[in-house]
Amino acid sequence: MTQAPRIAALDVGRTLAVIGVIAVHLAPWMVESPVWLDTLANLGQYGVQCFFVISAITIFASIEHDAQRLNGTREVLRNFYVKRFARIAPLYYLAIIGYAVVDHLALRAHGHMLSPHSFSDVVLNLVFLHGWVPSASDSVV
Repeated sequence: MTQAPRIAALDVGRTLAVIGVIAVHLAPWMVESPVWLDTLANLGQYGVQCFFVISAITIFASIEHDAQRLNGTREVLRNFYVKRFARIAPLYYLAIIGYAVVDHLALRAHGHMLSPHSFSDVVLNLVFLHGWVPSASDSVV
């Protein structure tokens, strides 16, 4: 299996996006910084959008590369979704377990501070449908 060639300009864009996001989060801690540095740091708010655009470009480039390598649209889409799931799900499920442990420990110490979530909220997170239900959106992970 051959890998799609990396595009150096996209790597530079990712780097600038990450630096921008870090700068925008560090800016409030810099009490006495020059105006030009504050202005530059405030541009970092566009780092997330930049990263999303770069991700879209790389996703479509990956799909195009697979389409040239494989015959059939179904196989290309199936491979794409299997790769995405294998890349995202294991760490996400590990995070759910980790947060469950933290919630259990925090509930014993400071039960009044936690926002409640139900078993259905956890299930919605497991099947990646939590964005459609407000109570499950940020309550589990």
